Amino acid sequence: MKSENVKIILVHPRNPLNIGGAARAMANFGFSELAVVEPFEPAWREAVSAVGAEDLMKQAKVYACLADALSGCHRSFALTTAHNRTITGKHFTLPELAETPDLLDGSYKTAFVFGSEKTGLSAEDIDLCTAALTIPTAARQPSMNLNQAVAVCCYELSKTGKPLPSRRHTDAPPSTEELGVAAEKLQELSVRCGFLRGVTKQERLTRLRHMLESFRLSAENTHFVTALAARIIVSLNGNQKGSTKRENT
Repeated sequence: MKSENVKIILVHPRNPLNIGGAARAMANFGFSELAVVEPFEPAWREAVSAVGAEDLMKQAKVYACLADALSGCHRSFALTTAHNRTITGKHFTLPELAETPDLLDGSYKTAFVFGSEKTGLSAEDIDLCTAALTIPTAARQPSMNLNQAVAVCCYELSKTGKPLPSRRHTDAPPSTEELGVAAEKLQELSVRCGFLRGVTKQERLTRLRHMLESFRLSAENTHFVTALAARIIVSLNGNQKGSTKRENT
């Protein structure tokens, strides 16, 4: 896939040497867009391990939260280990992802998200992504060092086959923000209709976002779903006002 459409995101990294090592691994395989979410160490840009990737480190963007870092991305994959964790959403192994070319359509921005060396990604962070992604490892040693995981991932991405034919503009997938807006509007509609009771707002949003992602809608059709849900809400509100007015007369 096109290197300029790959974004590597490190969430709460603690060791500057791991950040530098991740940047060096990215440079080794031709990737250049690094994002860091709330790094633990303020002087991380000076990491001596970023040999040959000093410019990449200088250009890396810092974000206050993962949602902001995912802005503009059409797909995102949360790197995690399945060890001692139940993954409820979509889940691929790295080899499976590499063999599914439509998921790696190089025409659109794709993010690969890595968690802290100490705690990994939170369940909330994983829920923000399109799917979870694991690197197959030995059961006795399931976790990898952060920069090693980035290196393995970048290597596999660099091997992916020929890019898919360009999509028509109307077939372009929705961005993370567009999916979020559609999920928010459907969540509002579900509350208005008394649907999905007994679950929290975040649980509803997560379920609805994953549902929309599974439909593989285009951006155009995602906008249509958002507009349709909004129109139904307006209609329901109008009917309620009319009913209240009749009751008072």
